[in-house]
Amino acid sequence: MKLSESSMQQIVEELRDTINKDINIMDNTGCIVAATDPSRVGMYHMGAQKIIAKKMSELLIDDANSFGGSKQGINLPIYINEELIGVVGITGERKEVEPFGKVIKKMTEILITEEYQKEQTHLIENTINNFVYNWIFKAQEEDSAEGNKFMLSGELLGIDVQISRTVIVMNIDCEDKPEDLNDVKRQSLYNRIINRIRINLKEDKQNIVVEIGGSIIILLHEDSLDRALERVKAIVEGLEKHYNIKIAGGIGSVGAKPVEIRQSYKEADISCNIMSKFKDKGIKLYSDVDLELLLQTVPYHSKMSFYKKIFSNCSNKEIDNYVSLIRTLIENNGAIGNTAEQLFLHKNTVQYRLNKLKDATGYDPRNMKEIVPLYIAMLIYEESNYII
Repeated sequence: MKLSESSMQQIVEELRDTINKDINIMDNTGCIVAATDPSRVGMYHMGAQKIIAKKMSELLIDDANSFGGSKQGINLPIYINEELIGVVGITGERKEVEPFGKVIKKMTEILITEEYQKEQTHLIENTINNFVYNWIFKAQEEDSAEGNKFMLSGELLGIDVQISRTVIVMNIDCEDKPEDLNDVKRQSLYNRIINRIRINLKEDKQNIVVEIGGSIIILLHEDSLDRALERVKAIVEGLEKHYNIKIAGGIGSVGAKPVEIRQSYKEADISCNIMSKFKDKGIKLYSDVDLELLLQTVPYHSKMSFYKKIFSNCSNKEIDNYVSLIRTLIENNGAIGNTAEQLFLHKNTVQYRLNKLKDATGYDPRNMKEIVPLYIAMLIYEESNYII
């Protein structure tokens, strides 16, 4: 068992805070790998080497000169799963440090075990994150060597890449002021939210929750979009209430093949970005995304440029009338008679105005293809109440 130097250093500092004495941890070669006195890190501790070589239960040192690299104090072996992995030392006079020996030894073993488990969990999470990243961003031809390697990696991680899933992408909007939520606190919040989502989905080990690029990504083992939406909405409602946050999310289509999972992610990401534009956020199926929502993703200046291009030859009053005409025509599925009736106009008058609209814009609203740009310009007008 081997821990990172930063983890070992964190442990000795925690131990020092407990007894207010300098603490060292030596590895199974006797080298000091962590110490509350930084100058000792990297030195060889002859006392620790003796404990390891002779498997001693403890070593008290009264004379610092008797063992090279050692100081006055008590040193005890560290056992994890009955394996001798190193030595912990407490610096100080015998009468001051001896009473703490067995307690510090036990605490060290517990802390090392906990840190090791955390590091292993973190390592597994990073491996799964990388696997999901490759899954949704990199092409994996199923019958290729890369595809076979991808499937094998999934098996090793306990992930069945051949079952149906839908991808959910979620972004968190914190109610806290930005200055009150630094990077450390934000990451801590994300970790708690991700853990809570995993708890909600733990009944199925094929549900995967990761964080990539600041977004929470869920690969939900579900073949019904309606059930997926219902499930995710319930989870989001609980998260928003518990953490005082707003969540924007999107749900992509159901798929099993790698290419389908990638497509589902793209759809979910588009939906999520759209919902992020709204004050109250919310969750949206990509299949329910309409043109009005898609326009939310277009920069304001781009929309205005398009709007001006369509109505460049029209006065403000004409634009008002044309927008009303387009809206009514669309609401009546292009039926001239119903449009005329709703506008309290004669059918010939409606035809006349439609011809004028075509002459002014170059687009015929009676043509299904050509009415689309007119419809978009109308939406921009209604969204911003913009009048040129």
